[in-house]
Amino acid sequence: MKRRPAGFTLVELLVVIAIIGILVALLLPAVQAAREAGRRMSCQNNLKQLGIAAHNHHDTLKALPHAGDSWTSFSAPHRVYDQTKNIPFVKEQPRAGWAFQLAPYMEQTGVFQGLGLPNNEERLRQAINATIPALYCPTRRAPKSHPPTGVWGGGDCGGNNMSGNVQAGQTDYASCFSHADGRGGATVYTNCPPGNPVIGLEGIIDGTANVILYGEKRLYLRGLGTYQGDDNEGWTSGWDHDVIRSCTRRPLPDTIANGGWGEERFGSSHPASFNVVMCDGAVKSISFKIESMDNDRRPEDTNTPVNQTLWNRLGHRNDKLPAEPQ
Repeated sequence: MKRRPAGFTLVELLVVIAIIGILVALLLPAVQAAREAGRRMSCQNNLKQLGIAAHNHHDTLKALPHAGDSWTSFSAPHRVYDQTKNIPFVKEQPRAGWAFQLAPYMEQTGVFQGLGLPNNEERLRQAINATIPALYCPTRRAPKSHPPTGVWGGGDCGGNNMSGNVQAGQTDYASCFSHADGRGGATVYTNCPPGNPVIGLEGIIDGTANVILYGEKRLYLRGLGTYQGDDNEGWTSGWDHDVIRSCTRRPLPDTIANGGWGEERFGSSHPASFNVVMCDGAVKSISFKIESMDNDRRPEDTNTPVNQTLWNRLGHRNDKLPAEPQ
């Protein structure tokens, strides 16, 4: 009897290769899903840190961080730091935004105070340049400041601004506003000069479990790493697209459309949903299918109801229409 030569035939080898290919095809989505689950959890942990920091801010100063007064004022050192004491203003006084106000409660005291730096302009430049890992969603991008640029900001109410080598750290998270005038959300717009008063948790009339504090912001993915309209001034900015998003606009996933931007919407690079932290510190994952609509009501428009959907209501702190997130 003739013995069969050792080894595989071509057909057997092709079958083995086909089986391996099928197994790899089945395995890759599972690996990707597991990685995304880890990234989503890390993003949720970031928002949890922001919520805890906001509560620590409240415990210390009896007020939630406010939204500052404009995208320009944060670039004027005398609007951020007390010129007589060379320390940051707190509570009603700082014109920089909510994220900068949270810095000392997120183990970023050195960035907040600018310890060891010779003057307030250098302190502010260091803050703008800083890259805070907890402000970046790992599904979208790694923590990294934008490339250096020259004159920074448009000045404050008096036209003062800062010049020099600035490379702005960014944020993937934003506070929520409900009215165009910034009065309805948990993070109030203080105007320039200050007008709206700051609020504490007692001002969340609809219940802290029912009102959004911070959440993921929608961005234009092809523009990441460049100075685009809502991803340029960065994490220290006051009232600006970079650090605020509207709960009167339907949340959507990140976009790749030509000429696109975040459109002041909440959103994310996660599949199917995005993350928010409520005023009570609880982190929620909200589906893009949440009941929502674009309802850009202006302050002078008294004929259009403000909060027509569940999403709209989650962004308003005192419309007497509490709504639990799904």
